[in-house]
Order: sequence, then structure tokens, then C-alpha cells
Amino acid sequence: MTKDGHKRFLCKMCLNSFDRENKLNDHKHYCANNKAAKIVLPESYNKTLEFENYNNSLRIPFEVIADFEATPPPIYIRQPNDTEAFTKCYQKHIPNNFCYYIKYSNGDYKPPVEYSGPNVAEEFLRCIYEEEEEIYNIYDKILPMQSLNVNQRNHYYKSDKCNICERFLTELPPRLEKKFKIINNTIEYYKNNNDTENIEKFKGLFEEETQNKNINMRKVCDHDHLTGKYRGAAHSICNLTYQNPKFIPIVCHNLSGYDAHLFIKEFGKDKNQIKLIPNNEEKYISFSKMIPHGKFINGQYKILTTELRFIDSLKFLPSSLDKLANNLKKYQFKELGKFIPKEHLDLVTRKLAYPYEYMDCEEKFNETCLPPIEKFYSSLTDKNVTIEEYKNSQKIWEVFNIKNLREFTSLYNLIDVLLLTDIMENFRDISLANYKLDPLYYYTTPGFAWNSMLRMTNIKLDLLTDVDQILMFESGIRGGLSQCSQRYSKANNKYMGDKFNKKEESKFLEYLDANNLYGWSMSKYLPTGDFKWVDNLDNFDIINISDKSPKGYILEVDLSYPKELHDLHSDFPLAPENSFDNEQLPKLLTTLYDKKNYIIHYETLKLYIKLGLKLEKIHRVLEFSQSPWLKVYIDFNTNLRSEAKNDFEKEYFKLMNNSVYGRTMMNFRNHVDIRLCSNGRQVDKLIAKPNFDKRTIFTENLAVIHMKKREINFKQPIYIGMCVLDLSKLMMYNFYYNVIKKKYGNNVRLL
Repeated sequence: MTKDGHKRFLCKMCLNSFDRENKLNDHKHYCANNKAAKIVLPESYNKTLEFENYNNSLRIPFEVIADFEATPPPIYIRQPNDTEAFTKCYQKHIPNNFCYYIKYSNGDYKPPVEYSGPNVAEEFLRCIYEEEEEIYNIYDKILPMQSLNVNQRNHYYKSDKCNICERFLTELPPRLEKKFKIINNTIEYYKNNNDTENIEKFKGLFEEETQNKNINMRKVCDHDHLTGKYRGAAHSICNLTYQNPKFIPIVCHNLSGYDAHLFIKEFGKDKNQIKLIPNNEEKYISFSKMIPHGKFINGQYKILTTELRFIDSLKFLPSSLDKLANNLKKYQFKELGKFIPKEHLDLVTRKLAYPYEYMDCEEKFNETCLPPIEKFYSSLTDKNVTIEEYKNSQKIWEVFNIKNLREFTSLYNLIDVLLLTDIMENFRDISLANYKLDPLYYYTTPGFAWNSMLRMTNIKLDLLTDVDQILMFESGIRGGLSQCSQRYSKANNKYMGDKFNKKEESKFLEYLDANNLYGWSMSKYLPTGDFKWVDNLDNFDIINISDKSPKGYILEVDLSYPKELHDLHSDFPLAPENSFDNEQLPKLLTTLYDKKNYIIHYETLKLYIKLGLKLEKIHRVLEFSQSPWLKVYIDFNTNLRSEAKNDFEKEYFKLMNNSVYGRTMMNFRNHVDIRLCSNGRQVDKLIAKPNFDKRTIFTENLAVIHMKKREINFKQPIYIGMCVLDLSKLMMYNFYYNVIKKKYGNNVRLL
């Protein structure tokens, strides 16, 4: 029952309520397939998603690059029943060496730090904590701006755009614009609810912000807080938020899969907070240690924290170090060149051979020569190094006057760290030049690509505030097809030489691929907002709606598959659907069955109807505004890819497109809630909560706590991903039936 006495009907699965029981019953049909959790929707007065992180265009001054080497003594554990899935344990990795290098954007800072000896993980964190203290003190001392010279003064007076948000200085900065919009929307929200008290409250807030507007829009000089150098003119409010970050990024290549396991247990030796972004219990996207600092501010003692944020460069650069290094020119090895003589760079910028599995005990580090080549074999990859790679390691041993395998290990690790530094700096340079954002503010490429897209397109997207609209789009998400239509086919044609059998009919096998399929889909008209249900379904004419209409539609329909089409469509049936029957995971199937309550984009539905499917019934239609707003970003990356100087850039710009699509497909229902705790009181508090699931003890000082999901915040426009997937099927079906089949008829089949 509401405050004003109206009855509401509650869904026990998602805790959303409805004003009529029939609406609840319709809702249950879609909600019942999901696990119970409260769905949290954006408030109607704050439902717009747009770019806000202008501070992320400021290059992070300090970046720590780190790497470990480990001794892998064999372990012998009786394996479980091999008829079931299990993990085969055959090595225990004990860190024997670490190296890190701090890259400072304003010049040289310190030489690399390397350690080889006992308690490697403990020593690594001790060193990192000391570095954090020094960097915190540097950040804390804000240098005043240097006096402007004549050119800088002229630049400042002539500037009519903000150096930070890039809007005209006479325009409202994005931060202020959004604040005013939220206040106005909130006033309208309370007007609709006849809440006089809150209406007056927010009207007063609006007047207060209006009075402060001129102060916040005042033209000021923006300067670098570490060097004092002038950077440009800016809005006052933009300048106030344009500050150095409150975290220090520590980058490891394959942190999630390897390095994290070598030292994370040491986090439990103090009680400072640990933040975690998990994939699962064993793999983490990122984790952080919060370091407190006490400080007097305006006469009051406050605790400020710095975040030591560990991130995985493999989440941005999905390739091995040697492949990434091969894409750099010699002049781009700037950090490596500071510590390795230039005449030896060719030796260390190619793939280096190291006998990982041979180094399984401490005594071997004292050996005074490289082991024979057969000792470089890796059982993980089932490969050995090449003779050329082995000879290169021998040459390095000789040139650098290596005395034993411990020195060789230290040099090997140093080279890896400096290579990764140059790779990351080149990656950051490319990203800042093209997208005006530093990727080190983000955890993965999808997050970085999403913000880059929002900034470039300047789009404002409405988030869904109706739970049934969310469920409708979720039901319409069907991934890409992967199937075998024919199990076997053998070519036979005149181009096969002696293998051609003239007595049998000619047959050709052809591999076809749609270039930039998702890029094409993302360049089409896509939703932007103004979602509403269509009331009059009787007069809804789907066929005559243009693909470039300012309004688009998602429909829930019943389709019948005429029997006369079954033979024609047998190898590539229309309207694939997810099957959940007796399967742990849904499988996307193409069948010739009729479709019930099928969710589909209107353009794809038009094609299916033209190809012969019968539209039997329209259950629901959701209308939205649409435009080709994403095309400018897709075309930008496609052009950059065509101009790429190396394989890395080609893959990177492709990834920047595909990652945007991936971000719109983020399934918040699958996110796990896992906490790392080094504080006993915190563990007890979490265990006492009703959504506690289980715990895993890492050490006597560190535990992993699994919590069941209580809430699901839908804060991404999943409607984009659903439409992109449906439009990609439009492309594939149209090509097959209206191009290939039209040309070759029954003489062509899909494999």
C-alpha cells in the first residue's frame, strides 16, 4: 500500500511493484527466469548517461611497472577421478625476484628497483609502500603557477574555449549543465508527486546554483600542480576538478592470471582496506590497497587515503610482451635505452629465452653458465626455444658479463619491466593523441573504449527506468551464430589438378567472412532514448517504417514458419532463439519451429517477413528515438585502422570498436560480489549479513568472503547491444538469401 492509500502488487523476484495485478502477472512471465535480486533503476530525474570524466584526460604523472620471476618446484598431488573436471597441480610457484620501475611523466625519477633473495613478496610490498609515501608527498605539495610570459598571456586572453571540457567559455560547463538539469528534473518529479516541501527545497537550491554560476564559469588559468607550468584557460569549476589522481597505478602484464597470486597474500599483514574487482575467486580484474594519511586541513585533522591500484596490462594489450615489443621502432625504446647500451638493444628487444621449469630450486641460481637448450622446454606450451633464441641468450650472457643464473634472471626481469614500460608509454601516447584520455584511469579496454566513445560522440543516452523494458531487451539478446549446417562436403573442381574427378559434378568450397560486421551494425540507426510503449497495436504498420526513421521499434511477436520454406531454409533458418532445455547454459539454435513471444528489432523483422515468415501476432511494441550517433566513432577507428603502422595498431583500433559493443552487453546479473578482508571485525560483520554465501581462508590474516547479490544496478544502455546483435543478423541473412541464394539458387549450401 502506498502513502496515499493506493494498492501495489509486488514481484518477489525483483522487488518492483505494479499498480495492477494483471501487469504483475505479465511481468512474472519474464522475470521468473532470473535469480531473485532487487533491480535498482535510475531515478527518472537522473537517467541520462553522458561523458563526465574530463579529469581523465590529464596524464597520470606516476606509473609503476612491475614484474616477478618465480621458482617452480614440482609438487605431487594425487589427481581426482579423471572422469570429472579437475585442476591438475604439478608446480608451486615461489617468487624469487621482482623488479619495478617508476615512470614519471615530467622526466627521470629513479632507476629500476630489483630484488632477489628471501621473502620476495613481503619485500616488494615494503618497497611499494615506501614509494607510495614519497609520491603522496610530491602530490601533496602543489606548486604555484609560474609567471606567464608574453606568449602565454596572449594565449590566455585570446582563448575562448575551456582547455579541459573544450566548450566555449561562455557555455555552461558539463558539470554545471548536468547539475541544473538534475535539479530541474527533480522539481518536475516532485511536482508530479505533489510534494510541496521538496519542490521549495530544490527551487532554493536552483536559485543558489544560479547565483554561483558566474563564479563557477569564471575564466581562470589552468596549470600543472607538479611543475607550475601554464596549460591553458579554463572554466573555474573545470579547473577545480582537474587534479592529479588519488591513486597510483601499478601495472603487471598478466596480473590476473599470474603475478597477483605471488604476492596478494601479503596484503593480509596489515588492517588497511583492500578493494577488489573480481572475475571469480581466483582471478581479479584489479585490486587495491588503501593507504591512510593524516593531515590537518583548515585546522581539522582528517584522514586522506591513497589507493595503490594494481591493474593488468593484458586487459588492454592482449598479446605477449615479445609480440608487442616487435611493433615498436628502435627510437621508441626510450626507457630501455636509458639502462641498456644502444648497441645492444637488438639483443634484448627480441624474444628472450629463459629456462623457467629448469629453475626449480635455489641452488641452480648459482650455476655459472646457461643450461643446455633442452632445459628450456616448457611443459605448459609443450614447446622448446629455437636455436636462434638460445644463441641470443648466450650472446646476452657474454655481452653483459653475466656471472651466474641469478644475475641472468635479474637482467631478464629488468628487460621485461623496461620493455613493458616502453610498450605502455607508446600505448598511452596513442590513446591520448586519438581519444584525449589516459587509459590508466581505467581497468580494461571496454571501460576505456566506452568513455572514449562518449567523449567523441558527445551523445546523451537515456537509461531505462522501466523494469519491463529492461526484461524485454534482455530477452532479445541473442549472440552470434556458430553452427554446422552440413557435417561433410568434399571439393571437386578443375583447379584441384590430379585430384579432380571429371566423372563427378564440380563442387567448390568457399570461405566467406563479413568484414567489420559489428562495426557495420553500430553505424546504423541506434536507440538514444525516449522509450515508451505503443498503445495502438491494431494500426501498427511495420513494413512501411524506414530504417532511417527518427523513431525505431522493438517488438514482441508470434511468427509462423510456413512449411513450404522448410527445404529452402533448412541450412540457415531465420529467427534464431536461445534454448534453455536441460542445459546449464543457453544455446543459440536456428530451427524451423514457429516462434512465440519473440523479441526482435523492427528492421530484422521486416527482412524475415519479406523472406516468408508470417507475422501472426504483435504482443508489445516499444518505441524509441534513434539516430546513427555511433557512426562517427566507428568510422574514426576504421580510418585509423586503415592507416595503422603495425599489427598492434590494427588490432587496437579494431578492439576499440568491438569493446564498445561488448560494454553494452555487460550482464550485471553475472557480476560476483567477492571481498578480500584482512580485518577480523570486517569478516565477522560480513558473515553476519543475510546475503553471506561462503568464505575461503587464504592465510591466517586474509580471507575471501563471497556474498550473494542483493541488488542489481542497471546503469548501462543494454538496448544498444541487443539492437547491434539483431542488426548483425540482418546483414548475414540478407547477404545469404538476397545475394548468394538469389545468384546460385539450390546450387549453394552452407557448411
